[in-house]
Amino acid sequence: MVGRESVFEEIRAAWAKPGQRDSLVVYGHRRMGKTSVMRNVLEYGRSGPDTGLAYFTLQLVDPAMPLADLCQAIASQLWRASGRTMPEPLGIGASGDPQGLNASPLAELRNVFERLHEADQRRRYILVLDEYELLDQYLSPAQASAFVALLRGLTHQYPWLVVVLVGLHRLNERSASLYEPIYAWRSVRVSFLDANGVADVLQVDADAFPLAFSPECLASIHRLTAGQPFLVQLLGDGLVDRFNRRLREEVHPPPATFSAQDVEAVVAVPSIYTQGAGYFRGIWAQAAERPPGQHAVLRALAPDPQGLAAAGLAHASGLEGAGLDAAIGALIDHDCVLRAGERYRFTVELMRRWVAGSWMERDDAGA
Repeated sequence: MVGRESVFEEIRAAWAKPGQRDSLVVYGHRRMGKTSVMRNVLEYGRSGPDTGLAYFTLQLVDPAMPLADLCQAIASQLWRASGRTMPEPLGIGASGDPQGLNASPLAELRNVFERLHEADQRRRYILVLDEYELLDQYLSPAQASAFVALLRGLTHQYPWLVVVLVGLHRLNERSASLYEPIYAWRSVRVSFLDANGVADVLQVDADAFPLAFSPECLASIHRLTAGQPFLVQLLGDGLVDRFNRRLREEVHPPPATFSAQDVEAVVAVPSIYTQGAGYFRGIWAQAAERPPGQHAVLRALAPDPQGLAAAGLAHASGLEGAGLDAAIGALIDHDCVLRAGERYRFTVELMRRWVAGSWMERDDAGA
């Protein structure tokens, strides 16, 4: 949770008012720590002992019966968050009949909320649905629309309920017909760490940890990662692993304070890109979504760390006009590209190097 105080301040501000709290959409770049933020929201959001957290990731939904399984999972998590103040929802219907769950899961879920309301109206609940975009994949359009409408209705009916959707996108990037009922929900962006946040993540104030990071080292890590938390920690691990290897292999102990040269040595080793493949390939896969042309823009920008002006980018990418503008806009919205003066360039330098090295086309096992 280092470097995330501003995110929790925004969440606390949304929930500080009396009465009904605002439901949220928490979104941001891949591996920014959105899930960690929401799993720790009770403590760092200072929600109080009267609040229960029900967390579920849609990655665990059973594709064979997605709507019923989703409703069952929500009911089970709410039951746990309630401190088991009501009978366990075995099949979530009052009778525990699985057939009722399969036949009318939304109606059965409404019954669960009513039983929660009857059990204790003083307790608050935060229902977190992670990877919310998978609603589009697992549910039919009619099911997804009905489910989203139910979420909206539940937050209106029960003042003790807050729903948080967590994912990569803002609502207006998804299907308008599906998410339009909850466009008014407040958006909270989880973004990059600043330079101080990078330093706080890496530096360990303990006598048992004898290694240190020079200011130049920290500046280099921030420049290469833009403060992307997963990559910051990946480079930190790489520096420590490299130090331990040198300690075993070299006659004289290496310096215990890391330098910018140490950072460059770590990122020069190809294994850093295979170790970070989950991040890099995730960003590349997201850029394959609409609007088209995002991959062409990324390939065009990859050769030069300083990026390209609009005319050069149009020439190098083969895109122009509205198509180029749409692709650039999507990449900026998703923190892949930024505009610096008259030039566009990669936000994360390591991502640029991954694209420039054509790592997306390499076989992981062979690499």
